[in-house]
Amino acid sequence: MPARSSRLYVVTQDAEKAGLAFERPPWWDLDRLFERHADRRIVFPDGREVLFLSWTHMLAFNLREGRKEWDLPERTPVPEEARSRREEMLRILQDAGWVVIERDRVWAVPESACQGCEIFPEPHWWHFARYDQAFSAWYREFRASHEDRFFEEGDISYVDYAALFTGREMLDLDERTREPYRAWKRSLGERLTAYDRKEMARVARVLQKAVWVIIYDYEWESGLA
Repeated sequence: MPARSSRLYVVTQDAEKAGLAFERPPWWDLDRLFERHADRRIVFPDGREVLFLSWTHMLAFNLREGRKEWDLPERTPVPEEARSRREEMLRILQDAGWVVIERDRVWAVPESACQGCEIFPEPHWWHFARYDQAFSAWYREFRASHEDRFFEEGDISYVDYAALFTGREMLDLDERTREPYRAWKRSLGERLTAYDRKEMARVARVLQKAVWVIIYDYEWESGLA
């Protein structure tokens, strides 16, 4: 029986220091890359245009070498002086699950938590806040208005999608969930626990320094009947 899970991948402001953010390489053919993956293009309210790609959109796995290789449009020949930098970036992207490409900047989002990228399950109060009718109505409208941010990532027989948001957008969403969650707890005759308060403070700290947030929602085979 499939079980469902949702995780947040939070790229923080120290991503550059951690080597996860770098200037867009001049030898990439950016126009062709945007054209090739027009279906993964997002335009944000501030006018920023990005490509939100999984690693399979720009890298191919070499079975013989046991690693990922470049598979994206480049201006040829790649300058000799750029070859070491090209190999260095390829090394960084070996562990990437997604890549966010702006016109002048690239952000690698690793599949495992590290400096510059925090990963954790969707906060439990986000889920239970949806029991509040007013918040639930707002969230349905929010999801519908951001439908272009959600992309199918895997086998269509299972839920498997990723969505990209800015840190500010997710901080706003987090703040909106808190009172509905408190109201839901009060309806049960309960108050926030020490664990609730500790986790709320931790998530707020992370989101306050977030640049990008990926929501990854997926189903997996639990093995339960």
